[in-house]
Amino acid sequence: MKRFRFALAAMFLPAAIGSSAANLDSLTPARWDPKWPLDLLRDTPFNCIVVSRVRLDSGYAQTARQRGISVLTEGESGIAFPKEAMAPGIRLFAGGAVQATPTSEPWIDSNLWLAGLLHARGEVAWLGYKLESPSAVDYLRAIADAAAAGGHWVVSPDDRLAAGLASAEPKAKELWRQIAAAARFFEEHAEWRRFRPIGPLGILHTDTEMGETLNLIARRKIPYRLLDHAALSPQGLADFSAVLAVGCTLTDSEKAVLTTFARGGGLAIVGPDWGGAVVKDKDFEVRDAGKGRVAVYSDNEPDPESLSKDVLYLMGKNNLGVRLFHAVTVLPVVRESSDGRKLLIHLVNYATEPADAVMIRLAGEFRGARLYGLDGATAALELEKSEQVTQVQIPTVPVYAAVVLER
Repeated sequence: MKRFRFALAAMFLPAAIGSSAANLDSLTPARWDPKWPLDLLRDTPFNCIVVSRVRLDSGYAQTARQRGISVLTEGESGIAFPKEAMAPGIRLFAGGAVQATPTSEPWIDSNLWLAGLLHARGEVAWLGYKLESPSAVDYLRAIADAAAAGGHWVVSPDDRLAAGLASAEPKAKELWRQIAAAARFFEEHAEWRRFRPIGPLGILHTDTEMGETLNLIARRKIPYRLLDHAALSPQGLADFSAVLAVGCTLTDSEKAVLTTFARGGGLAIVGPDWGGAVVKDKDFEVRDAGKGRVAVYSDNEPDPESLSKDVLYLMGKNNLGVRLFHAVTVLPVVRESSDGRKLLIHLVNYATEPADAVMIRLAGEFRGARLYGLDGATAALELEKSEQVTQVQIPTVPVYAAVVLER
C-alpha cells in the first residue's frame, strides 16, 4: 500500500501540540464550517476543527484558538485524507437487499484495517470521509470504526444536522449530544490506543498495495499483527503461530528464519520466490517442514478473497485465540496492555440492528471481565471456564462494545 499524504497547515495549532502524528493523536477532530458558531463545541470533546482554507477567516481561527480549539485546513496545502476510507456498514443492493460475500456472509465495509495500518506505522490515523443522509447509528459506527483501531473519524455533521443545530432543533441537539458522547467515550479511554495488537498471525508488511488483503483478513475475524522485515528473527516470531509473507521479497537469511519457524511448528505462507515449482493448476501447495508447514503460492499476488479464505483454512478456526459466535455483522479488534495483564476486545457492529447474545471464546484463563458501552455504562461479565478455554457472553452489541479481560 502506498503511504498516505497527510500534510498539515499548522499555523493555527497551539505551539505545545505541533503537527506530528503522535501529537495530533491528542486531538479530537470535527470537520467544521466557519459559519457555524463555536459555541456548538462547548461541553464536547472536540478540540480541533478541520476547515476549508477558502472559507477560513483569521479572526474566527483566532477566537477558536483562544478557546483551546486547534484549527487545521484541508486542501492542496492542507490535510489530505486517505482515499481508501469509506463509510462503514453492511453493503446493500439498490433495492435495499444485503449484499453477501462468496461465503454468504454480509459484505462489510470497514476501515479497521486502514486505521490500524496507519496507527501501526506511526502515521496520522484520521479518516475524513463524509456520510450520506446518516442516521444516529451511522454517526456512532463511524466514530467506533476508526477509534477501535486507534484512529479518529473526523466527525462531519451533514447538512441536515448542521441546519438543525443552527435552529436549535431538539432532535438535532440530541443527536449532537450522542455524537459528542461517543467521541468522549474514546477520549476517556485514550490509554486503549496504546494497547498493542495481539494475534497468532503475523503479516509481513510491505509498501505494495495490500489493503484489500488486510481488509478481508480482518473481515474473517483473524486477529493479526503487522511485521516489518526487522522483526523476522527467531525472537521476533516467538509468539506467532503463522506468518503471511506472500508478495514480499525475502532475502536468503529471511527465508532461513521462516524455515526455522516452520520446523519449530509454525506455518509460513510464502510466494513463488520461495523456490520449488508449485503443482500445476494449484493456487498453493503445502509442504511439510519439521513440526510445521510451508504453504507456497504459485502467484506472488493471489486474489485477496481467496488468500484470506486460505489463511483461515490453513490456520484453523480453533487456533485464532479469539472467536466470535452469533456475531455475523460484528468485527473484533484485539489488543493487549503493555504488561500483558489486560486483554481488550473492541466489538464493532456494522448492521443497523443490534447483535444479541454475542459469545466470545478465548484461549487461556482470565480472572475477570468487564463490559463497556458507548453510553458510559459498564458491567461485570460472568466467565465460563473449561480446559484452558474461557467464554464470555455479551447481552447485546448495539453499535459498539468493549470487553476488558484481566489475567
